[in-house]
Formats: sequence, C-alpha cells, structure tokens
Amino acid sequence: AARAAQVCTGLGLTATVLTGSGEQSGGPAGGPEGRARALRYALLERAALERGAATVLLGHTLDDQAETVLLGLARGAGARSLSGMARTRGLWRRPLLGVRRAQTRQVCLEAGVAPWEDPHNADPAYARVRVRTDLLPAFEAALGPGIAEALARTADQLREDADALDALAEGTGDVARLAALSPALRARAVKRWAEQGCGRSVTHAQVAALRALVEDWRGQGPVALPGGVLVRRTGSFLVVLRDD
Repeated sequence: AARAAQVCTGLGLTATVLTGSGEQSGGPAGGPEGRARALRYALLERAALERGAATVLLGHTLDDQAETVLLGLARGAGARSLSGMARTRGLWRRPLLGVRRAQTRQVCLEAGVAPWEDPHNADPAYARVRVRTDLLPAFEAALGPGIAEALARTADQLREDADALDALAEGTGDVARLAALSPALRARAVKRWAEQGCGRSVTHAQVAALRALVEDWRGQGPVALPGGVLVRRTGSFLVVLRDD
C-alpha cells in the first residue's frame, strides 16, 4: 500500500491508504482470502460514500476473471458464481476486465512505472495462485491458446442468464408460491428471501436445506443461517427466527 501510494503521489495524484480490521469484513466464508476481499470492498465503499464518489475503479483483468470462473467450477458453484465479476455493478467499475495481465505489465513498463508484485500472488498455499501458475498453463498446453478468453466469454454469457433469472425470482417464504416456481427460480427465490432475512450471503448447502422445507417436507427441524438466524416451516410459510 505504501509503495502504491508513493507511485500515485509521483504521478501527481492524491493517495489515501485505507486500513481496517478483520472484524469489519462481517466474517464471510472463504477463509482469509474471502475475509480480506470483503474488508477491501467495505473500506472502498465507505471511502466512496465519505467522499461523495459515484464510481470506484477496480484493477481486475481478464486473467482474474478466468481464474474466478475456474475456482467457481471447482467448488461446484452455480451460474451466479460462474458468471464471475461484472464490468459494472453498483459503485464498482472494472475497466481492465477485457485486458490480459501481461498487457498491464507491458503498459507499466512502457510508461516507466514499476508495478508492485504482491508476494502472496506467488504463494502456492492459495488456491488462486495454483490456478494461475499450474492449472491455466496446463489447459493452454493441452487445449491450445485462448483458454482465458474463452472462460471470460463464458462468464459474460452466464451473467446474462443469471441476471435474467434473478430478476424473475421474487424472494418469498410462501411455500405455495415457491412450489409453483420452476426449480431454477425456486432456488433463487429462496436464496434471496433467506439473505434478506439474515442480512448475509447463504451457501448452496443452506439453500438446498431450505428447498427441502418446500419440496420434501417431513416435519424436519429448522435450518441454521448466518448471524444466528433459524428458518422453520410453520404451516404454509417459512418463518425466520432469531437467537435474540
């Protein structure tokens, strides 16, 4: 952060280093990588609101997009996760999402700017690093060039599908209304309703358990969600219960 701020200052820009603690990330799933990512977004969003900024530009490249798709595929994630990162969503803009990482390094070289290489980006303890250094090159060697671009195109296509389905899926705990939906819409409606109830993201396993309350009701007990929230079926409705 200090190195990046120094470079920005040298280019005539005003640089501010944002700091925070892991507690501010909300404790999402995904280990230290997920918590750090959530904290970065939280700090950037707060800074944007304090400054009245309408847009925050992020530096993700096409390679980052391809890695995200492969990681989602390995986790057995659904279309939303496989759709990767959007070029535009809320505050966020990713103007380099169609540019390869090697191109950004070359631009820096030609501009006389030395990019900072985070040592964590070469640490094989992290799954993303193994995808970057081992898996993607192996795919290129076995299947030919253009794998990263193909994965990015797949993300774009799946994002359009996921956006359309999400727009049709109104969150509800009404069992009859949920049962009348197609499985794809039902899953989204349950997920949206659950996340509205607990204020956090829910996992595929939690959505599956909630769907069972609708699709395979046998009097089973409540489903635990993040934030100390329980969901129980009462008659023809799913009901949110809180520890407090």
